[in-house]
Amino acid sequence: MKKIILASALFIIVISSCTKEGPQGPPGNANVVSNEFVVNSTDWTAGTSDYYVNITDADITSDIINNGAVLVYWVGTSNGSTFIEPLPFTDASGEEMTCFAINGTEQIQLYNYTGPPADALTFKIVTMSAAMLRIHPELRKPNLPFKAVAPYISSIKEVSTSKNN
Repeated sequence: MKKIILASALFIIVISSCTKEGPQGPPGNANVVSNEFVVNSTDWTAGTSDYYVNITDADITSDIINNGAVLVYWVGTSNGSTFIEPLPFTDASGEEMTCFAINGTEQIQLYNYTGPPADALTFKIVTMSAAMLRIHPELRKPNLPFKAVAPYISSIKEVSTSKNN
């Protein structure tokens, strides 16, 4: 009996004295996906007081909508530099981009525009699971800059054109 107790104690000491060495892995990012969509000028539909486009994104599930998060970013260029702006966004002239998610679709709306944008616009749609938000509650902030989300993205898909519904 003493041998069993001694062996058990020795086993516990050996296990508890082990240390983990090596580089730290990526921060819990298996549940963050970014999809990039290009919306052409002809993809927009005129609404009553806006222009809108429905983008089909299979990563926007009812579980993501109810328990996780969907973030949308407009990717543009100014003076040769690329910027990534979170939606909703209002520029100095009062033109506004906003969005909302429904199962499988993100609708982007433009208000105070005199017509659809003349050029193609690129949007990044980032989905985060509830598990990710529990691990990283700091990602719940509204208008979170893309650079704060980017380190957690595990999968990126680029889509050459938008998909209207």
